[in-house]
Amino acid sequence: MAYFLTLFAYVTVCFMLPNFLWQLLNKKKLSNLPHPIRHRIWTWIYWLYCAMVLHLTGIGTLWDLLAYGEIIGNLHLIPFSEEATIPNILNVIMLMPFGFLLPLIWKNWRGFGKVVLAGFGFSLLI
Repeated sequence: MAYFLTLFAYVTVCFMLPNFLWQLLNKKKLSNLPHPIRHRIWTWIYWLYCAMVLHLTGIGTLWDLLAYGEIIGNLHLIPFSEEATIPNILNVIMLMPFGFLLPLIWKNWRGFGKVVLAGFGFSLLI
């Protein structure tokens, strides 16, 4: 039970609260959109997705490097080798909603290069 309360607090503080405050401060701007309710719902889904991905994968920290000693032993430096095929496919599947939701919600993210750069940054954060 404590785990779920911690997860709820993490998602709320890091993602949902800033989203709520941003929508509250930009209420007038959001009401001028063609479908303001749909935009708000998709925005909530996007931030919930980001929170769940970051919770599932975690963000690498200096503490992780120090705690595990050597990290090179766990890395697959040859892309699409037999050892890393399944993790690569699962990572692509996990990040696909990011690439679809970002341009769906915000018009200024509809360029291919911007979405690829944002996806690279998000995967680098993980």
